[in-house]
Amino acid sequence: MPLNQPDDEHPARPVLGDAVAQARPRAGRGAVTGTVAEAMVTVPRTLPASVCVAEARAAFADPKVHLLLLTRGPRLVTTLTRADLVDATSGPARWLGSTAGRVTAPGEPLAEVGAWMRRTGTRRMAVIADDDRLLGLLCLKASGRGFCSDADVRARLSASQDNLSHFMDGVVH
Repeated sequence: MPLNQPDDEHPARPVLGDAVAQARPRAGRGAVTGTVAEAMVTVPRTLPASVCVAEARAAFADPKVHLLLLTRGPRLVTTLTRADLVDATSGPARWLGSTAGRVTAPGEPLAEVGAWMRRTGTRRMAVIADDDRLLGLLCLKASGRGFCSDADVRARLSASQDNLSHFMDGVVH
């Protein structure tokens, strides 16, 4: 069964393989070091694998969301991008997803994965264990010069909540 049709017997698998291995950046000033696990966001937002196309589209209303992670329990079932939903009208969103080029392992060299992401224009990658457990999300910043951290995500969420509170102060209940 192809990876773009996940189910309980055929969960997501890392498929990046040689594409990342061929992206060998030169070490030097400002070189990224370490592993994917050291740079990933450790508590990414997820959606249940049962979401429908309309719910997936609604999740993409936030412009910072580049990749939806559909899970069943702790395991990644598939991922979705906006492009996956272009021709979809209804039904389960999971059948439209893919893991191809969208997942990596925590022990992969960050410099190699980062170089591959920049070269291919990939902004987000799910990080999964050998048993398909979702461990995190590797988020390349818009500048392409670093990765989002848990602290960055917390700060953004806090700012969003502050903005909402400020907006709600002027709303008559």
